[in-house]
Amino acid sequence: SAWLRQAVTGAGGARAAAGLSEPTVRRFALAEDGARTDPWAAEFLSRPRHCLRWRDSPLEELLDEVVQEARRGRRVLVVCNRVGQAQEIFRRLQEELDGAVWLLHSRFTRQDRVRREREVLARARQARDGGQGGGVLVATQVVEVSLDVSFDVLFTEVAPADDLVQRLGRVNRYGEAAVPAPAVVAARFDQERVR
Repeated sequence: SAWLRQAVTGAGGARAAAGLSEPTVRRFALAEDGARTDPWAAEFLSRPRHCLRWRDSPLEELLDEVVQEARRGRRVLVVCNRVGQAQEIFRRLQEELDGAVWLLHSRFTRQDRVRREREVLARARQARDGGQGGGVLVATQVVEVSLDVSFDVLFTEVAPADDLVQRLGRVNRYGEAAVPAPAVVAARFDQERVR
């Protein structure tokens, strides 16, 4: 994972890997011509939107932090690499959070997935607009391309760089947070369960 840390953090990767700072991610570089022709893009793309926090733990060991964030009223996205893992994490979080947890993965029928996506979108908008408190969406890679929603915090299992970028795109999506949003990456996983 050292190469991934360097790839997403740039020159500060060595310091971040040594635990000397929390790296932020700039998703794009804006060419000079673009900055002159599109001031909104220049502003939006020049601010870091995520703060990566690498943990040498499996995702399952980070669930207490997930619960704390949700109880603080934050919208939390948990992305798992396997459906069975997502189902188990969902069950564990449901016990702690009394129903403020949703599950989304590729094994649902299209009709069920669309219904669930609508529920997640409605709940996220309510929380954003000061209505109900936070909640947790536990999902698999299906969330990388299916939802136009912005969460406050991300907890994800380590994945290829392009997948991580997609997952980051579901957190602080519109740059609405005043500071970079936390994105916690669980760097350890059970290799036997992946096969």
